[in-house]
Amino acid sequence: MPFATQGVYSIDEQGIIHLVDNPDSIPAEYREQVKVYRDTGAATRARIVNNQVLVPVTLSNGAQEVQATLVLDTGCTVTSISEELAARLQIDPNRTRPGTAGVADGRSIPTRRASIDQLSAGPKTKAPLEVSIMPVAGAGVMADGLLGMNFLRDFRYQLDMAGQQIHWR
Repeated sequence: MPFATQGVYSIDEQGIIHLVDNPDSIPAEYREQVKVYRDTGAATRARIVNNQVLVPVTLSNGAQEVQATLVLDTGCTVTSISEELAARLQIDPNRTRPGTAGVADGRSIPTRRASIDQLSAGPKTKAPLEVSIMPVAGAGVMADGLLGMNFLRDFRYQLDMAGQQIHWR
């Protein structure tokens, strides 16, 4: 069922909230106390593949603006991009800083850190943004990196897995 952008609710005598998308489904005795809400946040179409939320993003660095796909990852501290995406953004490797990243299997791997001018996901933008440049391993990689908490922590959002959308507040 898609995420409702508008709804109606009433509260019965036991204090139970009844949320519906059609006011005709509220019993007549509760219709006088109906309240309407609207979701004023924007939605971003995402793809859900193997329980991964693939988010379309736009990254900007200098004169370069690149469309990419990042996996929404609340366990990732710093947004990570592939070496290939860093090259498309024309990030000068000589202007990066060395770093390390802990990966899901417990290993630490070497990375490079850089700052890009901005990253946008749907209507939300963070500028500037630090990114970690990491090698991508494995066949069938569907994304150009990970959308991490240094972007996500500044915004309220709700995932609609069934509707494959992110609702931004």
